Amino acid sequence: MRIGPIARSIGGLVPGLVAGLVAGLGWGCAVGSSSEDPFGSAVSVGHGSATGDSEPGAEGSGSGDGGATSVGQPPETGGPSESGDPPPPGAEICNGLDDDGDGSIDEDQPDQSCGMGSCAVTQPTCVQGESVPCTPALPGAEICNGLDDDCNGTVDDGPGQPCSTACGPGVLACVGGVEQACDAPPVLAESCNLDDDDCDGSTDEGVAGCRVGVHRSYHPTTEEHFYTTSLPEAQCCGFTLETSDFYHLYAGPHPGLTAFHRCIKASGLHFYTQSPTCEGQTLEGVMGYIATAAGVAGSVPLYRVYRPASTDHFYTTSAAERDAAVASLGYLDEGVAGYVW
Repeated sequence: MRIGPIARSIGGLVPGLVAGLVAGLGWGCAVGSSSEDPFGSAVSVGHGSATGDSEPGAEGSGSGDGGATSVGQPPETGGPSESGDPPPPGAEICNGLDDDGDGSIDEDQPDQSCGMGSCAVTQPTCVQGESVPCTPALPGAEICNGLDDDCNGTVDDGPGQPCSTACGPGVLACVGGVEQACDAPPVLAESCNLDDDDCDGSTDEGVAGCRVGVHRSYHPTTEEHFYTTSLPEAQCCGFTLETSDFYHLYAGPHPGLTAFHRCIKASGLHFYTQSPTCEGQTLEGVMGYIATAAGVAGSVPLYRVYRPASTDHFYTTSAAERDAAVASLGYLDEGVAGYVW
């Protein structure tokens, strides 16, 4: 096939036409907004002007129409730089990070305190990057130590510790964190006062001169039962000693006691009574002091019986002996003469 003048003209024209188009449009490489329209919304990435002229080093400038936007440098927004450097340091908070960039994590976090008395604690607020609540210690039983062991706001307010002596119970009080002496009734030395001072179950025992023993004798001829505080007298004049210290009277007066009189009857036999007039008989003297009520300082009844046939008065602390005398020996029960020891 022959190529005519027109074809040669077109062939020579094409390179020039393409170059002109490129220069006229002002782009070297077009980026389309979609694959369907490669020329749509073209953005210049070069530095040339609308006429194709450009100067090296001029960024984002050009004389072409339309004011093409340069993408060679990011806009100034205040964010991280192209180098990826971290943002400037901030205040340290509890998050497991080094917020202030000093090489330490979660430092300088404040402590926290809670609870009262022995339950009061001071703890960190930040543990392993987590904020933690304050938890008081558990309360205990209150003891005498100057501390608020049960954590109720009051020191040493627990009940006193129990204590005791032979004379009874008491409490160990707490004063100023110091346990005091037991306030139970004290054990005292026994004295002649109708009390069990040493709390051993016996009253006025071992106190010299407090009580006097009464001895019991019997005269086989007169059938008299004779009672005296004198042991020699109990063994003289035909009397046979049956029991020494058969019972005891107090040697002196005390509340609840009265004089126990020794009397002699017209028959020459003796008897013993609380009556200061000896019930109309002759007074020989006071033997000692007898209780007027049962149970005084541990006293027991002294029974009195009378035998008309011999005019003998018989005294005993044994109810069985009294009953036998009444039942078998012709004695009459005259009641209780008083209470003795």
